[in-house]
Amino acid sequence: MNSETLVESFGHIADAPGGIDKLRGIVLDLAVNGRLVCQDPSDEPASELLSRVCKEREGNERRRRARRHQPAISEEAGGVSWPYPAPAGWAWSTLGALFGMQAGKNVPSGTIREAGSYPCYGGNGIRGYVDSFNRDGSHPIIGRQGALCGNVKIAHGRFFATEHAVVVDVFAGTSVTWAGLALRALNLNQYATATAQPGLSVERISEVPIPVPPLAEQLRIVERVTDLTALCDQLERQQAARVEARSTLTASTLKRVVEAEPVNDLRAAVRGFANHTGLYL
Repeated sequence: MNSETLVESFGHIADAPGGIDKLRGIVLDLAVNGRLVCQDPSDEPASELLSRVCKEREGNERRRRARRHQPAISEEAGGVSWPYPAPAGWAWSTLGALFGMQAGKNVPSGTIREAGSYPCYGGNGIRGYVDSFNRDGSHPIIGRQGALCGNVKIAHGRFFATEHAVVVDVFAGTSVTWAGLALRALNLNQYATATAQPGLSVERISEVPIPVPPLAEQLRIVERVTDLTALCDQLERQQAARVEARSTLTASTLKRVVEAEPVNDLRAAVRGFANHTGLYL
Protein backbone atom coordinates (compact mmCIF):
# COMPACT_ATOMS: atom_id res chain seq x y z
CA MET A 1 0.00 0.00 0.00
CA ASN A 2 1.34 3.42 -0.98
CA SER A 3 0.21 6.97 -0.20
CA GLU A 4 -2.34 7.06 -3.04
CA THR A 5 -4.05 3.80 -2.08
CA LEU A 6 -4.07 4.76 1.60
CA VAL A 7 -5.86 8.02 0.87
CA GLU A 8 -8.19 6.33 -1.62
CA SER A 9 -9.12 3.52 0.78
CA PHE A 10 -9.13 5.31 4.13
CA GLY A 11 -8.91 9.04 3.40
CA HIS A 12 -12.53 9.56 4.50
CA ILE A 13 -11.44 8.64 8.04
CA ALA A 14 -8.97 11.52 8.25
CA ASP A 15 -11.65 14.24 8.58
CA ALA A 16 -13.50 12.48 11.39
CA PRO A 17 -12.71 13.37 15.03
CA GLY A 18 -9.46 11.65 15.91
CA GLY A 19 -9.28 10.45 12.32
CA ILE A 20 -5.56 11.01 11.79
CA ASP A 21 -4.69 8.86 14.81
CA LYS A 22 -7.03 6.17 13.51
CA LEU A 23 -5.27 6.36 10.16
CA ARG A 24 -1.89 5.88 11.86
CA GLY A 25 -3.33 2.87 13.66
CA ILE A 26 -4.52 1.35 10.39
CA VAL A 27 -1.03 1.74 8.89
CA LEU A 28 0.52 0.06 11.93
CA ASP A 29 -1.98 -2.79 11.90
CA LEU A 30 -1.43 -3.45 8.19
CA ALA A 31 2.34 -3.34 8.69
CA VAL A 32 2.57 -5.96 11.41
CA ASN A 33 0.11 -8.33 9.72
CA GLY A 34 1.91 -8.57 6.39
CA ARG A 35 -0.56 -6.45 4.43
CA LEU A 36 1.35 -3.21 3.94
CA VAL A 37 4.08 -4.43 1.58
CA CYS A 38 4.19 -7.43 -0.72
CA GLN A 39 5.92 -10.62 0.32
CA ASP A 40 8.93 -11.46 -1.86
CA PRO A 41 9.51 -15.20 -2.43
CA SER A 42 13.22 -14.50 -2.81
CA ASP A 43 13.49 -13.23 0.77
CA GLU A 44 15.17 -15.53 3.24
CA PRO A 45 12.29 -16.95 5.34
CA ALA A 46 11.84 -15.71 8.89
CA SER A 47 12.35 -19.23 10.22
CA GLU A 48 16.04 -18.84 9.31
CA LEU A 49 16.16 -15.59 11.25
CA LEU A 50 14.64 -17.27 14.30
CA SER A 51 17.28 -20.01 14.11
CA ARG A 52 20.04 -17.38 14.17
CA VAL A 53 18.35 -15.55 17.03
CA CYS A 54 18.35 -18.77 19.03
CA LYS A 55 22.02 -19.50 18.31
CA GLU A 56 23.10 -15.95 19.12
CA ARG A 57 21.21 -15.95 22.39
CA GLU A 58 22.60 -19.34 23.35
CA GLY A 59 26.11 -18.03 22.77
CA ASN A 60 25.44 -14.90 24.80
CA GLU A 61 23.94 -16.91 27.63
CA ARG A 62 26.87 -19.28 27.78
CA ARG A 63 29.26 -16.35 28.02
CA ARG A 64 27.24 -14.61 30.68
CA ARG A 65 26.23 -17.80 32.51
CA ALA A 66 22.83 -16.23 32.91
CA ARG A 67 19.44 -17.84 33.18
CA ARG A 68 18.31 -19.82 30.21
CA HIS A 69 16.11 -18.06 27.67
CA GLN A 70 13.23 -19.48 25.70
CA PRO A 71 14.09 -21.05 22.34
CA ALA A 72 13.08 -18.86 19.37
CA ILE A 73 10.19 -21.14 18.42
CA SER A 74 8.64 -20.82 14.98
CA GLU A 75 5.29 -21.67 13.44
CA GLU A 76 6.43 -25.21 12.76
CA ALA A 77 6.93 -25.91 16.47
CA GLY A 78 4.73 -28.78 17.54
CA GLY A 79 2.04 -28.31 20.17
CA VAL A 80 1.94 -24.52 19.79
CA SER A 81 -1.29 -22.80 18.75
CA TRP A 82 -0.89 -19.43 17.02
CA PRO A 83 -3.61 -16.77 16.52
CA TYR A 84 -3.73 -17.13 12.72
CA PRO A 85 -1.59 -18.46 9.86
CA ALA A 86 1.46 -16.29 9.23
CA PRO A 87 1.92 -14.65 5.80
CA ALA A 88 4.22 -16.39 3.33
CA GLY A 89 7.81 -16.31 4.54
CA TRP A 90 6.82 -15.12 8.03
CA ALA A 91 7.02 -17.18 11.23
CA TRP A 92 5.43 -16.99 14.66
CA SER A 93 7.45 -16.57 17.81
CA THR A 94 6.94 -15.04 21.26
CA LEU A 95 8.33 -11.83 22.72
CA GLY A 96 10.45 -13.76 25.19
CA ALA A 97 11.88 -15.95 22.44
CA LEU A 98 12.56 -13.23 19.89
CA PHE A 99 13.80 -10.49 22.23
CA GLY A 100 15.76 -10.09 25.40
CA MET A 101 13.76 -8.05 27.92
CA GLN A 102 15.03 -6.70 31.22
CA ALA A 103 13.85 -3.96 33.55
CA GLY A 104 16.29 -1.20 34.44
CA LYS A 105 17.60 -0.11 37.82
CA ASN A 106 16.32 2.21 40.50
CA VAL A 107 17.63 5.77 40.45
CA PRO A 108 17.10 8.27 43.30
CA SER A 109 14.59 10.88 42.09
CA GLY A 110 16.81 13.64 43.45
CA THR A 111 19.49 12.80 40.91
CA ILE A 112 17.17 13.33 37.91
CA ARG A 113 17.44 16.84 36.48
CA GLU A 114 16.01 18.80 33.56
CA ALA A 115 19.39 18.78 31.82
CA GLY A 116 22.30 16.40 32.06
CA SER A 117 24.60 13.99 30.31
CA TYR A 118 22.28 11.03 29.69
CA PRO A 119 18.50 10.68 29.21
CA CYS A 120 16.74 8.75 31.96
CA TYR A 121 13.85 6.54 30.81
CA GLY A 122 10.96 5.69 33.10
CA GLY A 123 7.50 4.27 32.61
CA ASN A 124 6.49 6.82 29.96
CA GLY A 125 9.62 7.87 28.13
CA ILE A 126 12.27 10.32 29.25
CA ARG A 127 11.87 11.49 32.88
CA GLY A 128 14.87 13.79 32.80
CA TYR A 129 18.65 13.49 32.69
CA VAL A 130 21.27 11.91 34.92
CA ASP A 131 25.07 11.75 35.11
CA SER A 132 25.46 8.01 34.50
CA PHE A 133 24.16 5.41 32.07
CA ASN A 134 23.39 1.71 32.30
CA ARG A 135 22.66 0.91 28.65
CA ASP A 136 24.25 1.79 25.32
CA GLY A 137 22.91 1.26 21.80
CA SER A 138 19.55 1.35 20.04
CA HIS A 139 16.76 -0.35 21.98
CA PRO A 140 12.97 -0.33 22.14
CA ILE A 141 11.85 0.53 25.66
CA ILE A 142 8.55 -0.67 27.13
CA GLY A 143 7.01 1.30 29.97
CA ARG A 144 6.11 -1.16 32.71
CA GLN A 145 4.50 0.96 35.42
CA GLY A 146 1.55 3.34 35.55
CA ALA A 147 -1.62 3.96 33.55
CA LEU A 148 0.37 4.21 30.31
CA CYS A 149 2.36 1.03 30.83
CA GLY A 150 2.93 -0.83 27.59
CA ASN A 151 3.87 2.32 25.68
CA VAL A 152 6.95 1.89 23.49
CA LYS A 153 9.79 4.33 22.86
CA ILE A 154 13.12 3.81 21.09
CA ALA A 155 16.34 4.96 22.74
CA HIS A 156 19.62 5.54 20.95
CA GLY A 157 23.11 5.86 22.37
CA ARG A 158 23.88 5.91 26.08
CA PHE A 159 20.94 6.20 28.48
CA PHE A 160 19.76 5.17 31.93
CA ALA A 161 16.77 2.85 32.22
CA THR A 162 14.92 2.85 35.53
CA GLU A 163 13.09 -0.08 37.08
CA HIS A 164 9.89 1.23 35.44
CA ALA A 165 11.30 0.69 31.94
CA VAL A 166 11.90 -2.63 30.18
CA VAL A 167 14.85 -2.51 27.79
CA VAL A 168 14.44 -4.74 24.73
CA ASP A 169 17.45 -6.38 23.06
CA VAL A 170 17.24 -7.55 19.46
CA PHE A 171 19.38 -10.28 17.90
CA ALA A 172 20.68 -11.52 14.57
CA GLY A 173 20.23 -8.19 12.80
CA THR A 174 16.53 -7.81 13.61
CA SER A 175 15.49 -4.23 12.82
CA VAL A 176 15.16 -2.14 15.98
CA THR A 177 12.67 0.16 14.26
CA TRP A 178 10.52 -2.76 13.10
CA ALA A 179 10.67 -4.18 16.62
CA GLY A 180 9.35 -0.89 18.00
CA LEU A 181 6.48 -0.89 15.48
CA ALA A 182 5.58 -4.50 16.26
CA LEU A 183 5.62 -3.90 20.02
CA ARG A 184 3.37 -0.85 19.68
CA ALA A 185 0.91 -2.81 17.56
CA LEU A 186 0.58 -5.49 20.24
CA ASN A 187 -1.09 -3.05 22.66
CA LEU A 188 0.83 -4.43 25.63
CA ASN A 189 -1.21 -2.34 28.06
CA GLN A 190 -3.91 -5.02 27.83
CA TYR A 191 -1.62 -7.35 29.82
CA ALA A 192 -1.23 -4.94 32.74
CA THR A 193 -2.24 -5.95 36.24
CA ALA A 194 -5.66 -4.66 37.30
CA THR A 195 -4.46 -2.74 40.35
CA ALA A 196 -4.44 0.86 41.56
CA GLN A 197 -0.99 1.20 39.98
CA PRO A 198 -1.10 -0.88 36.77
CA GLY A 199 2.09 -2.69 35.88
CA LEU A 200 3.52 -5.13 33.35
CA SER A 201 5.32 -8.32 34.24
CA VAL A 202 8.21 -9.24 31.95
CA GLU A 203 7.38 -12.88 32.60
CA ARG A 204 3.81 -12.40 31.43
CA ILE A 205 4.52 -10.45 28.25
CA SER A 206 7.28 -12.93 27.34
CA GLU A 207 4.50 -15.34 26.37
CA VAL A 208 2.79 -12.89 23.98
CA PRO A 209 2.90 -14.23 20.38
CA ILE A 210 4.38 -12.08 17.63
CA PRO A 211 4.40 -12.64 13.83
CA VAL A 212 7.92 -12.16 12.47
CA PRO A 213 8.64 -11.15 8.85
CA PRO A 214 11.90 -11.88 7.01
CA LEU A 215 14.69 -9.37 7.61
CA ALA A 216 14.40 -7.91 4.12
CA GLU A 217 10.67 -7.37 4.55
CA GLN A 218 11.24 -5.75 7.94
CA LEU A 219 13.24 -3.05 6.17
CA ARG A 220 10.57 -2.59 3.50
CA ILE A 221 7.91 -2.29 6.20
CA VAL A 222 9.91 0.35 8.06
CA GLU A 223 10.42 2.37 4.87
CA ARG A 224 6.73 2.22 3.95
CA VAL A 225 5.55 3.07 7.46
CA THR A 226 7.94 6.04 7.50
CA ASP A 227 6.46 7.31 4.22
CA LEU A 228 2.85 6.84 5.31
CA THR A 229 3.49 8.36 8.73
CA ALA A 230 4.88 11.43 6.98
CA LEU A 231 1.67 11.53 4.92
CA CYS A 232 -0.42 11.38 8.10
CA ASP A 233 1.64 14.20 9.58
CA GLN A 234 1.05 16.26 6.44
CA LEU A 235 -2.69 15.60 6.56
CA GLU A 236 -2.72 16.61 10.21
CA ARG A 237 -0.96 19.90 9.44
CA GLN A 238 -3.37 20.60 6.59
CA GLN A 239 -6.32 19.83 8.84
CA ALA A 240 -4.98 22.18 11.52
CA ALA A 241 -4.45 24.90 8.90
CA ARG A 242 -8.06 24.55 7.73
CA VAL A 243 -9.35 24.80 11.27
CA GLU A 244 -7.18 27.87 11.87
CA ALA A 245 -8.33 29.51 8.65
CA ARG A 246 -11.98 28.78 9.43
CA SER A 247 -11.57 30.14 12.95
CA THR A 248 -9.93 33.33 11.65
CA LEU A 249 -12.61 33.81 8.98
CA THR A 250 -15.39 33.19 11.51
CA ALA A 251 -13.89 35.73 13.91
CA SER A 252 -13.56 38.27 11.10
CA THR A 253 -17.15 37.91 9.89
CA LEU A 254 -18.46 37.94 13.48
CA LYS A 255 -16.55 41.18 14.06
CA ARG A 256 -18.39 42.70 11.08
CA VAL A 257 -21.71 41.69 12.67
CA VAL A 258 -20.79 43.24 16.00
CA GLU A 259 -19.54 46.50 14.46
CA ALA A 260 -22.30 46.90 11.85
CA GLU A 261 -24.52 49.92 12.52
CA PRO A 262 -26.95 50.54 9.64
CA VAL A 263 -29.63 47.85 9.34
CA ASN A 264 -28.60 46.91 5.81
CA ASP A 265 -24.97 46.52 6.88
CA LEU A 266 -26.05 44.37 9.79
CA ARG A 267 -28.15 42.11 7.58
CA ALA A 268 -25.28 41.70 5.09
CA ALA A 269 -22.86 40.93 7.91
CA VAL A 270 -25.18 38.32 9.44
CA ARG A 271 -25.67 36.63 6.05
CA GLY A 272 -21.92 36.58 5.52
CA PHE A 273 -21.39 35.03 8.95
CA ALA A 274 -24.03 32.37 8.25
CA ASN A 275 -22.46 31.48 4.92
CA HIS A 276 -19.02 31.00 6.46
CA THR A 277 -20.25 28.96 9.42
CA GLY A 278 -22.84 26.84 7.62
CA LEU A 279 -25.80 28.22 9.60
CA TYR A 280 -29.28 28.35 8.07
CA LEU A 281 -31.18 31.55 8.78
